[in-house]
Amino acid sequence: MLGLGLTVSWLLGLVGAATAVEPQKFDPRQCQTDDHSCVQAWYKEYSTAILQEFRYYTGQEGFLGEMLGDPNETLQNSRLALLLVEGMTKYSQWVVLTDDDAAEAAGLDMVKYKAATGECREASSKMREALFDLKGHREKVAIEVKEYLKNAAVCEKTFALASARSKLRGNEVSTGAAGSGPMPIVPVKPPRR
Repeated sequence: MLGLGLTVSWLLGLVGAATAVEPQKFDPRQCQTDDHSCVQAWYKEYSTAILQEFRYYTGQEGFLGEMLGDPNETLQNSRLALLLVEGMTKYSQWVVLTDDDAAEAAGLDMVKYKAATGECREASSKMREALFDLKGHREKVAIEVKEYLKNAAVCEKTFALASARSKLRGNEVSTGAAGSGPMPIVPVKPPRR
């Protein structure tokens, strides 16, 4: 147990440099009135980053589902340390354009704009909260999962993304991949030469 604690402490020490969120190139607060190209550049950068993080967090569904069904403290500690190192917090640290009129005037697809700045962003936030609450606030996880799934469904529909198949959604398909149970081992005889 001491070894795990030292490993987690070491990883946490790396967090300062590892979780530095890459700087946002286009800050919507810097866009001048009627500067449609500035708003469009912001949206392209922001929506790409938000959807990348959203896909990352949908990839955590299987793990969260497994930990809700069969908690394993060692795996939880390892995953949380990895989350800290990987960062994936642009959704909470990058500046969001809050001027719907400017977005509309710039010709943005308003449905996608609202989903990127709303449901997709919130889905990532709720999944991250649920993962961290597995450790100390397990009673909050069910509510966070419900909010995550609601927001994720809107994000997936809006951007025509395939919905994740996971234990969390109750539609997991066994593939024989790691984490889905033991793989069958079948001895194979080498061919005679």
